[in-house]
Amino acid sequence: MRSGSQLRKLRQQRGLTLRQVQFLTQQLAKKHGNTRLAISTTRLLAMENTNAVPNLFRVWALARVYQCGVRDIFKYYGLRFPR
Repeated sequence: MRSGSQLRKLRQQRGLTLRQVQFLTQQLAKKHGNTRLAISTTRLLAMENTNAVPNLFRVWALARVYQCGVRDIFKYYGLRFPR
């Protein structure tokens, strides 16, 4: 399964819409004073539909919103880390 499809599946399993993810990442950005954590719906669609690779800040934000580990999202992009 492609990385983007896996991200979409994870979002849908959490029962979140694109707009909800955008809102939640904007809240994280405000809380942490870092605008790089915010993910627009356009960017999220690009990650899900074109396999655009998110930067580290977005991976962290998605992991927080989707309540999973950063490693889980890295796996979608073929990155494995020893424990």
